[in-house]
Amino acid sequence: MTVSTHLVRADHLTLEARAAGALAGHDFAAAFRWADRRCRMSPPPEAHAYVLRAEASFRMGERHGAIVDLGHALEIAPHDIRANRRMLHWGPARHRRRAALALIAEDSDVRVLRDALAAAGDRRPH
Repeated sequence: MTVSTHLVRADHLTLEARAAGALAGHDFAAAFRWADRRCRMSPPPEAHAYVLRAEASFRMGERHGAIVDLGHALEIAPHDIRANRRMLHWGPARHRRRAALALIAEDSDVRVLRDALAAAGDRRPH
């Protein structure tokens, strides 16, 4: 009996689901591998795929890689709330201000808005 080995080619939605599941399970290395594979295949990834990879990178201590991926996500979707929330907290000052302004325009979470207003330079009580 001959056993053939098949390389299973997961589709992009499966890879995204596996990355999200690994993040939820705190397996950040696996989450990074799944998200990285997703970001490198067709169809071209949407912003959330880069946010998944950024989250995994950040949780493994790779802040620079996370910021780069958030930049890719924001190039695709400049008003993406998840990407902007992370950039607000993880990014350098110039990126934080841009993220803050996007969140002020798009987000409805009071805690996020408070942080965004502070990062944007608005110190008035709200």
